[in-house]
Amino acid sequence: ARIAAGLTDTTGGILAEDYVWSFATQPPKVVWVSPSEDATLVGVETAVQVTFNMPVDTDSAKAAFHLRAGRQDVPGTITVDGATLTFTPTERLAFDTTYSVRVDAGVQSVAGGAGMREDYEWRFTTVPLPRILRTEPYDGQQDAPPYTAFVIYFNAPINPDTVMPNLEMTPPL
Repeated sequence: ARIAAGLTDTTGGILAEDYVWSFATQPPKVVWVSPSEDATLVGVETAVQVTFNMPVDTDSAKAAFHLRAGRQDVPGTITVDGATLTFTPTERLAFDTTYSVRVDAGVQSVAGGAGMREDYEWRFTTVPLPRILRTEPYDGQQDAPPYTAFVIYFNAPINPDTVMPNLEMTPPL
């Protein structure tokens, strides 16, 4: 930036020579992600979102984003709206799978300047297929009190509307 000589103050004083200085703005950096780092029980139809501290250049953000299961890239579409990148997988994610996400260094702001300084990486794990962990009364229990409540413990969130139609009690309730 430059202020040319000849600038005057309110008393008539004149800036004798040019004043020149330079500065750089903060580069882009990741400030929020979804799913969150190390999240578990993530739905298999989840989009991945990355929010930066400023609006980013679409092309550099798209080129820097990677979602992988093991060593396999996950296909999908990427949109960038201001400071937010959204990756939508082409197909739903696999059950009970750990995914790694990486945004490479170099993502540019829409104003240009220095790119993101460091890679940003995190992982999340999708929900497993439903499985019953245990029940109360426990399987084979011979001394459960009459009229006792029963509890079913699952390994993942279950749609409650599907429990009773799929439950069979002997003798029937």
